[in-house]
Amino acid sequence: MSLSMEMVDVLTYVEQMWWEDNQTIPTNEKIAEVTGVGLQTIKGYWKNTDFRAALSHRGVQFANDPDAGKALTYEQLTVANMLMNIQDRRSLREKLAAAEGLNVTPSQVGTWMRQPAFQTHLRKRSDDLFTGADTSANMALVKAIDAGDLKAVTLFFEMTGRYTPRTQVDVNIHSILARVVEIISIHVSDPATLEAIAGELEGLVPGQTQGALPAGSTPIPMNV
Repeated sequence: MSLSMEMVDVLTYVEQMWWEDNQTIPTNEKIAEVTGVGLQTIKGYWKNTDFRAALSHRGVQFANDPDAGKALTYEQLTVANMLMNIQDRRSLREKLAAAEGLNVTPSQVGTWMRQPAFQTHLRKRSDDLFTGADTSANMALVKAIDAGDLKAVTLFFEMTGRYTPRTQVDVNIHSILARVVEIISIHVSDPATLEAIAGELEGLVPGQTQGALPAGSTPIPMNV
């Protein structure tokens, strides 16, 4: 690929404006005004295979490229397969470099990521992967339990309802608050003050409102 200095100037400006102006290619007149390259010369560049290839490798897409609601290109579908292959731990850059004859750059993929058709395709396939992950997650949990992982064992008991640490903590908190009010009642005789203190203490419990304790918890006495 051989580009003249003037061609590089035009290429650089087009790429700059593509990213700065919502992925829009500037008009030939604007390019000529900024770069100083002749208008007819610029028009000729758009017919130059090397010039167009250089822009494409930088992620700049032309008006006739496929997009939303249209069929993906072979290159786009190949890249989608790469992205969805979770068994291949290599980076996308490494995958692209190793793919013979693909000739796609990370910049191009970055542009495709903004195209509705490509986004929709990846979203649907990633949703399928997520839905199908239940079996893998269950198997991983069983393996961790077999290995004696205490966190995995605890998670299993929580999932099966045999261990609910949050409920136990809430009950203990209410028991402690009730005991606090009992202690305060020894030193405070005014019922209104005691009721106000009890209400304030109830308000300290996350997710509770004053005077509303969850069923089965130890109530805070109001008439001690």
